[in-house]
Amino acid sequence: MKRLLFPLFIVLLLPLATVAQSVQPFTGMDVFELQWVEDPQVSPDGEHIVYSRGQMDKMKDKRISRLWIMDADGSNHRKLTTRDVNESSPRWSPNGSRIAFTSSTEEDGAEIYVYWMKSGALSRITQLEKSPSGLSWSPDGEYLAFNMKVKESNPKLADSKQPPEGAEWADNPRVTTRLNYESDGSGYIDPGFTHIFTVPAEGGAPRQITKGDYHYSGDPVWSSDGERLYFSANLNEGWEHERRESELYAVDVGNGNIEQLTDRDGPDYSPKVSTDGERIAYLGYDDKVQTYQLTELYVMDVDGGEKRKINLGLDRSISSIQWDKDGQGLYFMYDDEGNTKIGYTTLDGKTSVVAKDVGGTTVARPYGGGSYSVANDGTIAYNETTPYYPAEL
Repeated sequence: MKRLLFPLFIVLLLPLATVAQSVQPFTGMDVFELQWVEDPQVSPDGEHIVYSRGQMDKMKDKRISRLWIMDADGSNHRKLTTRDVNESSPRWSPNGSRIAFTSSTEEDGAEIYVYWMKSGALSRITQLEKSPSGLSWSPDGEYLAFNMKVKESNPKLADSKQPPEGAEWADNPRVTTRLNYESDGSGYIDPGFTHIFTVPAEGGAPRQITKGDYHYSGDPVWSSDGERLYFSANLNEGWEHERRESELYAVDVGNGNIEQLTDRDGPDYSPKVSTDGERIAYLGYDDKVQTYQLTELYVMDVDGGEKRKINLGLDRSISSIQWDKDGQGLYFMYDDEGNTKIGYTTLDGKTSVVAKDVGGTTVARPYGGGSYSVANDGTIAYNETTPYYPAEL
């Protein structure tokens, strides 16, 4: 049976005396008192939960996050490390003995760290040129796969001239041949391509697995034997002009050979390998060039054969799929009349609601932003919210 972790504690703490006296209006400075739960990750045995606690730094006016850990019954709640730096994206090793995560400071980009549960030891295992994302443990716990951007040089109109000593010249103009060179909220995008890497979990030199002028930006997922990585990408020649297009691929970790698994007009993404290693669940749709299209659930064999859609009976998109421990069904998230829910479906499409009111991490914007994780025993950790407070665990 599935076991849910209903709200165990309130991260937002308001002075009881203030509440008792009168209801005070919310002010701009109150933003710095808010805290919320992000990315809860339950251990494989369902006994512990590690999560990212988000808040705003009053002195620096920036968003920060720290990792915290607790037992699944709400006890033994504590900060994971003693470091006062940004920490995020915690991921348990397959046997639950270690936690990999990314951490950064204002001076340096993010690096990958590993925390040992038994000893409390902490080790930085990378020294990267760019920040990593999409951490994924190999089945044997020996390696971590991740995404990282590989820098490219800007094209030049002409050689730069050296200004006279003491002169203050304007910066050189930016020259680009890219269709997408800016993004909302980030501005100018430095040239480069996102690739898949692996690194030994004990530390060492990272190895680039993919190559070419393409973005391999879909989070890598290991095969059950640890020999291949599954990912989504658009590897077509005209990929810049195909905003919605992506397919699923498998890359051999040893030699870098890539095999295409899906092929249709429309996106295929978010591959998840079943616990027995025989099937891949994924999301996608047939692109009919419409403003809004439903994202649906599919299952296929790991070699790309026997594709079929799981009919959920929902007239809305789903996201964040995860297999159950027996490989007989999948969990997923969806929005229902403003309420983000976690659902469960069998492979023949029998669905049920597992949890509701998921979200609360995008405090400054009207979006849900929730997430969840599932342990081997069916325990589900997720963040819950209401219109009155941000995400709890």
